[in-house]
Amino acid sequence: MFSYDLPVIRQLAIRSCDSLGSCLLYITGRNFASASETVTVSMGPSTVPALGFTKCGSPTVFNDELISCEISGGIGKLISISVTVNAQESTLTRTFSYLQPVVSSAGTPSNSPMTGAVIITTFGQYFGYAHHMNTRVVRHGLTAKSEVVWISDTCVMARASQGSGGKLSVLVSVGWQVGSATIAFSADAPVVVSYTPARAVNFLDCRH
Repeated sequence: MFSYDLPVIRQLAIRSCDSLGSCLLYITGRNFASASETVTVSMGPSTVPALGFTKCGSPTVFNDELISCEISGGIGKLISISVTVNAQESTLTRTFSYLQPVVSSAGTPSNSPMTGAVIITTFGQYFGYAHHMNTRVVRHGLTAKSEVVWISDTCVMARASQGSGGKLSVLVSVGWQVGSATIAFSADAPVVVSYTPARAVNFLDCRH
């Protein structure tokens, strides 16, 4: 039985891309065949198992040692890249990552009553797409909120939980990658609105 040598991936020209994708990925190796062959490039799995595998779009074969494709939008890190040529596959494991989220500000308001319930808008970058919702968590201080409303790749909203303290960090976790802004959020300070004077103690009451 005759068969061609398996494709072999040597290296990637880039190893990261933002969550919206559209980066052009160049892959070098050997046995990539010619433009007439059926070549696919897939990405996965990653640290976000629920996302499974995705295709790297529009693969182009330049020659036997160089191909390119357009990276799809996504999240996660340590993603494997596979090249398949006529059902023969080569995989470079845990080699590619999307950029981790970046938190630039906690938005308005930047504070909440201790009882929580205020909607906090967080701004930044690389928050992913709407369908990545189940992998996204916003944390104000030590309290995490998974009930996150996705607005865009640069904006999410979450309801603050009960808590106290000032100069708290705001963290956005997207697919096991975390971005944070320190001293970005505070719980309102307690305010005394009234008090009742204490009754004077008569020590003679203690005598029998």
